[in-house]
This record gives sequence, structure tokens and C-alpha cells, in this order.
Amino acid sequence: MKKVIVVVCWMMVMVSSAWSVCREGVAPDLSRSEVMSFDEMLVAQTQVKLYIQAQQQFLNCSNDGFRHNHAIDKMHEVAKVFNRMARSYKVKEEAKNSVAGLALVMY
Repeated sequence: MKKVIVVVCWMMVMVSSAWSVCREGVAPDLSRSEVMSFDEMLVAQTQVKLYIQAQQQFLNCSNDGFRHNHAIDKMHEVAKVFNRMARSYKVKEEAKNSVAGLALVMY
């Protein structure tokens, strides 16, 4: 849990420094979604939220229509990927719990 707090604090510092300049946020790496633990999923969720905030800040200061539209597309894609990850994680956890429940009934 300490690791989660450290990562969240670090991400907040990075995002706050990014707000000082009008530039896009950096999308989090969500490629390890199949092997993430609960704590890692929480970190990923925080990273996605911070990324969305950074992108919204970028949208507020950007005057470039193409970059604006591209940033919105990237925000939607990152959110879609994370939401798919979260649903998949929940399904896996429910499957584990139902198997454990069956084992308890059998014994």
C-alpha cells in the first residue's frame, strides 16, 4: 500500500508540473492489464484520472484544433482501455470467488 501512495504522490507532482506549460499529458502504460494486482489496478486508475486531468488542462489552453481533437480522441481511448481492464479484472475476481465458494461448499 505504501508503494501505491508513493506512486500517486509522484504522479501528482508530475501532473502539477505539466500544468505550468500548455502541453498534452502522457498516457499511462496499461499494457500489463492481464497480470495486475488489485493495488496495481488502483495505481492505474489514479494514473488514468491524472492523465485525464492533464489533458483537460491542455484542452483549456490549446488553440490548435487538430491537436485539440487528437487529445480528446486519446482521452477517450485511454478511458476505454482502462474501463475494459477494470471489467475484465472484476470478472476474473468474481470467477475466483465463485470457485472458492464452491470449494467451501464441497468441504
